[in-house]
Amino acid sequence: MPSLYDEAALVALNRFANEKLSETVPEYLSEIKAQYDDRLVLQDTYQLNQLKTTLINRLQKKLSGKTAVWIPFGNLTDLSLLHGHGMKIPLVFSVTGSAEIDFTAELSSAGINRTKYSVIMEITVDVASLSVRIPASVSVKSRYPIYEGVLEGDIPQYSTMIR
Repeated sequence: MPSLYDEAALVALNRFANEKLSETVPEYLSEIKAQYDDRLVLQDTYQLNQLKTTLINRLQKKLSGKTAVWIPFGNLTDLSLLHGHGMKIPLVFSVTGSAEIDFTAELSSAGINRTKYSVIMEITVDVASLSVRIPASVSVKSRYPIYEGVLEGDIPQYSTMIR
């Protein structure tokens, strides 16, 4: 059974990783543009790789620091009557982390002669506590749609009657 400190560390690390993702990623999503050519959708792979490099560098800088979780004093005792009561005591962790970004393309049916095309950016953030007493690590994965569109094919203009 995990101890109070282990659970607090996991909560703090998870919150830290999610905060850093939500602070960093949205400002870069609007930079991605797709080009349309008749029935083709063209994604600039150079632009996607540039986005990947920029985001990883930015996340790497933000994933080092300190985070804290506040624990009620009653939780530190073995008395269940006091759990959740008392002044809150900060438990501070030094944190380090890394980020990985992958792009995936997905095709799915969207009707007769129609296909939904999606480009998804998958970000994996691994965060770890540098505390010797409370070693903990968390991996957070997020998916962001970069492009979604419907590709239309020709609809046949003839039919065959078979008897």
